[in-house]
Formats: sequence, C-alpha cells, structure tokens
Amino acid sequence: MDTSSDSKVCRDCAESIRSEATVCPYCGRDQRKRAITVSGPSRHSQGLSKSMLTMSEGTESKPCTWCAEPIRAAARVCPYCRRLQPKWKRLGDWMAFIPLLVLVLLFGGVSLWVVRVFSPGREFEPFRDQIVIESSAMHFGQLTNGNSVSAIGTLRNNSPYAWKEIQLEAQYYDKDGRLIDTRTESRYGDVLPPGATQGFRLRAPADKPQSAYSTHKVFVRSAKDARKWP
Repeated sequence: MDTSSDSKVCRDCAESIRSEATVCPYCGRDQRKRAITVSGPSRHSQGLSKSMLTMSEGTESKPCTWCAEPIRAAARVCPYCRRLQPKWKRLGDWMAFIPLLVLVLLFGGVSLWVVRVFSPGREFEPFRDQIVIESSAMHFGQLTNGNSVSAIGTLRNNSPYAWKEIQLEAQYYDKDGRLIDTRTESRYGDVLPPGATQGFRLRAPADKPQSAYSTHKVFVRSAKDARKWP
C-alpha cells in the first residue's frame, strides 16, 4: 500500500486509519460521523497491527483507565481493550471529593439554619403603613361579670413580606371624641402572608355603659418578621 495515501484520525481512539475506512480496525467504532481527515502514512501502511501500536516520540499520551496501556491523549476509546474512557482518569479521582462535597453542603445547611434562627429579622417600622385595617365595627356583649365591648374587622398585608405576632390596639371614644376605653392584643401564633387578609376581634370588659361608646379606631402597633425565631 502506498505510504503517502491519505489517512484520517479515528474520532474515538485517535489512531491513524485509512481515509476510506468506515470502521476503525483498532477500536471498532463507526467512522461515518465527524471524522477528521489528515495527510500522512496510515498505520496499516506501516504494517502495524493492533497488538503492535506505537506512538512517535513526543506524542501526548495517557494510560487507559481500564487496561493501563499507553494511548493517545485524545482517545475516547482504548484501541487495545476497546473500553470507553471516562472523563476522569480514575473513579477515585472524583470519588475522593464526595466527602468534601457532603461537608460543604452540611456546613451550608447549618449556616442557613443558624442565620434564620438567630437573625433579628426585618424591622417593622418601614412597613407599618402597609399593614392596613380594611374594616372595623364595634360590638357589645355580655360577660359573666358584666358587659363587653369588641372591635371586629379585617386587616390586610400590602407588604411583600410575611409578619407574625401583629399587635393591634382598639381605642374607644365618646360622642365628644374623648378616649374612654382601650384594648391591646397580640395575635400570637398567626402569620399574615404577603397580600393576605385576616379577620380579628379585640374584646374586653366595658368600663362604661354602652351608651357612652360612640366611635372607635383600630391601630397596628407592632409586628415581627415571620422568619424570625422564636
């Protein structure tokens, strides 16, 4: 065979093969896709068999992951054992990083938990005006030891954050606008999500006769970031 005939590099084992070859005689892989054509003598023209593969001095090489024979650095398939070469040279090369990865993930998870638990959370003051009383009405009732007065209504969270332990204060006025009674309660255990509306009731013993209560107002006094613990 003419040693100057064109040859191409096997796209899998990187050995030089005949340009017209559709299957590599070394690794047995199909060459009909993405074959790279080069000029120069083929290994067949040099009379080399698969068991006599050699590389010229200075050729970049690597050991086969499976049979440890020296093969070309670009080879994806070993021309000796015909096994695919993994991206990592040895399984242990990346297996050794698994404990480190687990530690990093564990440390990151613990750090996020600590930040969530011990963070003071967002300040409520910048968002006070975004927790609004949508409606409120005054109601009177009977307790075992006297009369009661209640403010019943709904509040809405117009802020982008969730809040908990919202403290509400109801103030009651007579017909002259004088403050005659008040009631403050915190909504423990309740969380008000962003955009949500919840009902409330502030009930307390009435210090004055029902006829003394003319109007009332409900105020949002404080709240805590729902992410804060406790």
